[in-house]
Order: sequence, then C-alpha cells, then structure tokens
Amino acid sequence: MHVSGSVVLLLCFWKIDVFGFLFPAPSTSSCSTCTCPTAICPAQPSCPPVAACPAPVSNPCCDTCRSCKKERFRRSILSNATYIVAEDVLTNTNSLSKKQKREISKENLDSDKCNSPALQQIILQNIDRVTSIGKKRMQEVAESTLGARYNVICARGDFSYIANTEEYCQQTVGDVTCFLFKQLSDVRFFSNARPGDPHKLVDLEAYTPDKIRNFGIVAHVDHGKSTLADRILELCGVAAPGQQQMLDRLQVEKERGITVKAQTASLPYKGYLVNLIDTPGHVDFSAEVSRSLAVCDGIVLLVAANEGVQAQTVANFWLAFEKDITIIPVINKIDLPGADVKMVTSQLKTLFDIEENECVLISAKKGLNVGQVLDKVVENIPPPKADPKKVFRGLLFDSYFDNYRGAIAHVLVKEGSLQKGQKISSYHNGRSYEVSEVGIMRPEMIRCSQLFAGQVGYVVCNMKTVAEALIGETLYSASLDRKDVVPFEGMKLVQPTVYAGLFPVESADYENLKQAVERLCLNDSSVTVTPDSSRALGLGWRIGFLGVLHMEVFGARLSQEYDASVILCQPSVEYRAIIKDNDTIRKRYDGKSEIRILDPGKFPDHFDVEEFLEPMVKVRMIVPSSMMGVVNGLCSECRGERGDINSIDEQRMIIVWRLPLAEVVVDFFERLKKLTSGYASFDYENDGYNSSKLVKLAILINEKEVSEFSQIIPAAMARDRARLLLHRLKREIPRQQFEVVIKACIGQSTKALSQVVIQPMKRDFSQLLKGNFGGGGMERLNKKLSHQKKGKERMKTLGNVQIPKEAFLNILKN
Repeated sequence: MHVSGSVVLLLCFWKIDVFGFLFPAPSTSSCSTCTCPTAICPAQPSCPPVAACPAPVSNPCCDTCRSCKKERFRRSILSNATYIVAEDVLTNTNSLSKKQKREISKENLDSDKCNSPALQQIILQNIDRVTSIGKKRMQEVAESTLGARYNVICARGDFSYIANTEEYCQQTVGDVTCFLFKQLSDVRFFSNARPGDPHKLVDLEAYTPDKIRNFGIVAHVDHGKSTLADRILELCGVAAPGQQQMLDRLQVEKERGITVKAQTASLPYKGYLVNLIDTPGHVDFSAEVSRSLAVCDGIVLLVAANEGVQAQTVANFWLAFEKDITIIPVINKIDLPGADVKMVTSQLKTLFDIEENECVLISAKKGLNVGQVLDKVVENIPPPKADPKKVFRGLLFDSYFDNYRGAIAHVLVKEGSLQKGQKISSYHNGRSYEVSEVGIMRPEMIRCSQLFAGQVGYVVCNMKTVAEALIGETLYSASLDRKDVVPFEGMKLVQPTVYAGLFPVESADYENLKQAVERLCLNDSSVTVTPDSSRALGLGWRIGFLGVLHMEVFGARLSQEYDASVILCQPSVEYRAIIKDNDTIRKRYDGKSEIRILDPGKFPDHFDVEEFLEPMVKVRMIVPSSMMGVVNGLCSECRGERGDINSIDEQRMIIVWRLPLAEVVVDFFERLKKLTSGYASFDYENDGYNSSKLVKLAILINEKEVSEFSQIIPAAMARDRARLLLHRLKREIPRQQFEVVIKACIGQSTKALSQVVIQPMKRDFSQLLKGNFGGGGMERLNKKLSHQKKGKERMKTLGNVQIPKEAFLNILKN
C-alpha cells in the first residue's frame, strides 16, 4: 500500500505513546559531491544542511550515506504507521460523525484525500483515543523495520538535543519537526574508567593551581544534582557504574531523596583535578549553598528540561552572580517525555541573558553528554587564586565530628602546602595543633602525602570541642607571627528564622541528648542553641533553624545518628518590641530600647511597649499564568503586600509578595502546592521588620496558666487560633473527677476570648430509687446529688488537672 506524504507522530516512548497528524514532505536540494541530499554528508562535510533525504531507496549514494539510510527507515515506519493510526481511530472511536468516518475510512487511505486538512484535523482531535493495541502495533512496526527500538518524535518545538544521540534524522514541515532517533530510555552511557584503590596514598604534587578547577552544582529541588554528581564520579573512574546518591551519606537524605549537607569530591579528569561540591536545593539549606560558593570559582547551574526555571534556580543564579563566579548553564532530563528544551533556553535567555549555544544538554540519569559538562568546567572556569611559594594559609569552610578523631575540618589551601606532622594555628581562637592526617574526599576519605595550593581537602588535627572548628576560620602555619597573618574575609553567618523547643522524652536522657546536640551543631553552624526549661517537659533547649524542613531534618538526624528520643515543639518566629523612652520602664528590660521576643513567657506588658515588630520576607513564586489569581488570593489572606510581576514565557509568571514570616514557615508551601496542583515553586529571603499589633494568647486551665500552650500571634488571628487550640485541648485532656474549664485569654486578662468545659465524671445514684419514685426516694437521690456537687466544687478548688504527657506531645507537635 502506498501513502503519499508523510505522517507526523507526536511522542512514542516506552510507556507513553502519543501520535500526531499528516503532513507532506518538503523538497530539498542534493549534495554537490553525491546525488544524495542529506543533513550531514560524509562525502562532503561542508554540504549545507537540508530537511530530509527524499532520494529513492535504490540510489547507490544511500548505501554509503548514513543519513539516507536513516531516512529510508523513517519513510518505511511512517508509511506503515499511516494505516495503523487511521484504522485504529476509525475502529475504536465512537464519537466520530458519519461524515468524519467517511473521510477517515479505509477506502480513503489510498487516495489523495489522506492529505486533506479535514482528515488531519480529525486525527489530531481524536488521536489520544488510540487504543493500547494500536500503540503496540506501532511499536512492533518500528522494531521490525529497524531491528532495534527507535523513537519517532514529531511535535512543535525545538528538539535539537536529539542531534547528540547516535542515530538521528530530522524533517521540518512548517512549525512541526520530525525526528528518528534511538530511544534514550533504553540506553545507558557508562564510563570505561576503572575505580582506583581508595586505600592507596595519593600524590597531588602534579596538580599545580593552573591544573585545578573548583566548582559546585546548584539547582532547584529534584532537578538532578546528586544524579549528575554520580555520573561525574563514574566518568572520572572513582566509582563503579550504577551507584546512586554516592554523595548523600545521611540516612535522612536517602529516605527523603534530598541533599541536606554539601559534600565534596576531588576527581582526576584529563590531567586536571576537578573539585566537585554537591549542594542542597531546598531554600532551608541556603546557608550550605552560600558556604560552598565561597570556595568555588564557578558553578554548574542545573535546570530540568521538564520543569524549566524554578524559584531556587533564580535565587542560586543571583547568588553566584553577586559573587562574580563563572556560571555554566546545563539542561538536564532531556530524555523525559515532557522535556521542552526550547522552552528552557527561552527562559534562561529572558531571565539571565544566557544564549542557547551556551547551554549543555544532558541526561544525568543515562549519562548522556556528562563529559561535555566537565569539558566546559575545564575550559570556562578559571583556576583558583593560590600561591604555592608562600607559607601555608588556608580557609576552613566546613567540618564534621568523628567519634574517634574529633572534629575533621575541610579546608581550601590558599597558600603554601599542608602535610602530616606540620604545626598550624587558628587565627581567631589562637590555639595551635599538630596535623595528624591530610587527604582528599573521593567521595570517601583518601589519605595523601600533602595538600598543595589551590586544592580542597580535609585535615585531622586533634580538634576536640565544637567551638574550635569555626566555619570561616583562617588556619596558618605556626611558624608565622599572628600579626603578619591576614585573615580571610569571614563567611556571612545566616541568622535563624524559625525557633522551636527541643526536650528529651525522658528527663534522665538530658545529658546524652546535650552531647548529641553539641556534636550535630558542629556540622551545622546555622543552628543556634539556648537553654530552656518547662514545668511539664523539664530541661531542654530553644533552637533556631532556617526553616521547618531544616527543623525536621535536625530532629531526624538526632534520632537516626544518635538514637535520641526527642520532643520538637511547634515552631515560632522572632518578634521584637520597641520599649517606651522611659528610664523606669527600660530598667525592667536591662536598659534596652529594643528587645527580642522568642518565648511567650517573656512577652512584655503592652503598657511598656511603643510598638511591636514582626519579621517579613520577600517571597518569589513561579506559578502558571492561569493560576495567578488564586495565588494572589492566598497571599492576600496571609496579610501580604503585592510586589513585582514578571513574565517568564506565555505559560508562567514570576510574582513577588512581601509576607509575614510567621505565615510562611508553617504551611504556606503546602497550601501553595495544593492550590496550584503542584505546579508552583517558591523561594524567600529576609526583608526586615514591619510594625504589627501582637498579642500573647494565654491558655488557662481552671484559672491557672499553662505556659507551654501560650503563643504570640497577630491580634487579628487571636480568636480563630484560640478556638482551634481549645478544640484540640478538649480532645486530648481526659475527664477528671471535677469540672475542667479551659479558657483562652489575651495577655494578663482573665476575660475569656474562647472557652470550653470538660464535664466531670459522676457516680450514678439512680439505683437508690429501686423503682420507688414515692415515699422519699427522690429526696434521697437529690440529697446524694447535692453532696456530690459540693464535693466536686471543693475538688476543683484544691485539686490539680492531670494532663497526660501524650497530650503535651500531640498539641506541641501540631
């Protein structure tokens, strides 16, 4: 059967098959050397590219021209697919009208009507109704024709990344482009490099500063940073193929599929030493990204082809731009069915002025074009600024605690060299140490004889306490006088935004938990710890975090790494109060004109305060254009102030709002995802303080305040929050022998904003009547009830409400 023209097919992957409609093939010119018009002709490389190869199959030139062979395969597939698709739509679609069925009928397939616009439109409208049987037949045609699984992609858009595959042919008709290529989802590109011996002592003397490249990988959440790092480790021969999350060492990282702690790896590549730093993508761990960029001379900005530019992508770009380091744009996940490379390159051009030819197109999962990323790193990223002729001076940019060797510091050697037995000093704490071991991460610890200028490695030097391994510390040779040492510019410490109480489940575990918290804080300098206590929960700490996810990960690491059972209370933010300009009043606050409010128990009296200040954040959201209305409604509900609105492309917008931090840290992201069906992303940064009317919501149980349940909230939210909290308390507190009255009040007032009553347990005296409602039976019953009522009132004044510990846990955690 012969069909004129060619069929345009939309996507045919292993799991997803979507078909398109019919278009005629264009006419093209022939190559001057051979009679075969091809996109790339081996006989004459300078032959201008054309759309396809319509030369006859019998043309002898096609026996030597690879592109013509592929075109012959393509034409064979399309000829067979025409009949399959049209027949399947005709047979299995009941919604077609009689006229439509006549136009797409089996008899018309052999005629010129097959190319009619009406028939093309019918197939386009109903092609998603093709049954699985029709799709399976389409797959069989491709496999029987080519002897291997191939894809035919025909769609509107730029699919130039397919040119990087082994088998490739394209044809463009109007705004639709067709490609034939080997299916990427069935191909893995493994490195043939062999992993080295991790126990062998490594000599790094050959890697002078001009042969070193320090770079990091930054991206939005789930855009493939760790997967790309895995493929780079394979390509450099330091890891066996097929391993996953090799730089994610923490159990919580593997469970959640996220990167929490930045990790380094020093890798040999084509005579260069490339120091890779894999960074987290979540906004809560932005301090890790900022600290990593301090030792990088360039970054790989990774963007997923199926999602495009997201909020954290924008934040990471400007963070690197401000530090004036080289940015290499890389588009990942080009093998996915929903990949749209043209959309992503357009977004990068619009937002960051990055040209399309600057982007590297890869599939980290399949290992496609990963070598091009490293080539770009070597070519474009400058070598570190280091002087090997001077005496040792290095920057401590990270550390972690080892139970046997103490604090292990990660350093960037800026000047000189560092080796075992050398004595070094710390600039800020003034202590001296003797180096017992130096080495590099690959990604495990590999000992080396010496660390040279420009290299990144670890140092073991008997640091035993948390305070000794300060992030941003300057280490220098003990032979130098401290006065002659110029310290490095200190790293900017990120201030916590969320505070929560941390308590041991059992009071006897306090000391063990204290040691665990101190050691874990060594790995995370952004955490602040302040001693705290509670009448119900005992001794504990008030800990500052960068966000709710940061808090959850901290609790999970305590449980998994130190086997600690902890109680993490509901998070809050830091408020401030401006004290009135009165010496008597300010004396009550140690003479301060402005105080921080972290604990509701230390909330100042309203008569002493000029105004309260609430922390604000600038929230940057990337949302679909069609959903901008509901997102703006959510932000207005959260007491926000509208900011700038910019268009990324026709489908997505960047909108900026200024919101109170208290609204963002709890459940804003979950609500945003729910309203936008998961299509929105957001990032935020601190934006000062705003004047706000704040109140202390106090919970009184039988007229006694329970400080653990008190909260600091905006006055407008007090009534709703009070009702919610009292409803939970009534559900958690069991019935007592006496009546329990739970009230929510404002500040020191005893006037109830909301109130619930838990009725007491009572004895049933009805059996005293024994069916005799006369002869004094009712009098005896009333007498008993009166005595019970007086006893309950006496118990209420003298007794204490018994609140089980589980009630505290359930309320404070939620």
